Amino acid sequence: MSFDLPDLPDGWRFVPLEGCAVPGSISYGVVQPGAPVSLGVPIVRVNNFSDGRLDLADVLRIAPEIEAKYSRTRLSGGEVLLTLVGSVGQVAEVPRDCAGFNVARAVGVIRPASGLEAKWLAICLRSPLSQFLLGSRANTTVQTTINLKDVRALPVPIPPPRERAQIIEMVSALDDRISLLRETNATLEAITQALFKSWFI
Repeated sequence: MSFDLPDLPDGWRFVPLEGCAVPGSISYGVVQPGAPVSLGVPIVRVNNFSDGRLDLADVLRIAPEIEAKYSRTRLSGGEVLLTLVGSVGQVAEVPRDCAGFNVARAVGVIRPASGLEAKWLAICLRSPLSQFLLGSRANTTVQTTINLKDVRALPVPIPPPRERAQIIEMVSALDDRISLLRETNATLEAITQALFKSWFI
């Protein structure tokens, strides 16, 4: 599959996403989760993605015997997740405290290859270029869906390690700042609502 790609800076190169991952590791999760089980294994669904992070306040739990059939997508922390169905193209890194979780059919798991940071893959997948390429190849006949074949072929820009580390540091600082501002905004909205109720209700 061909892509119309922009020129890269000197020393950079494009590598297919499957070349940036542990061989054979890009896959989707549990196809038929069955009925929810209160003490079952938690799985990440599309609704758990929020602004580049995972929101696990409402997590589905499935029977361990069903989850056991999908050990290939069992999470250990450090993977990158990509939504494949519905709101396609949402990205999140898996924190270490999600070790033992699994994912739903609508979520793809990408295990970064040795020497390549999950943060870098997440940054690239969130980029306008990747989002455009994913959207251009999405099947919208019934429900928007991205084929794993297209995901694996997605070109990822790889700079030299030192440049990559500098970019990761810069973007991480911006992400942290954005997250803090969102939390501050939510707090201010709650205060405003409380004041409004105290004045007029």
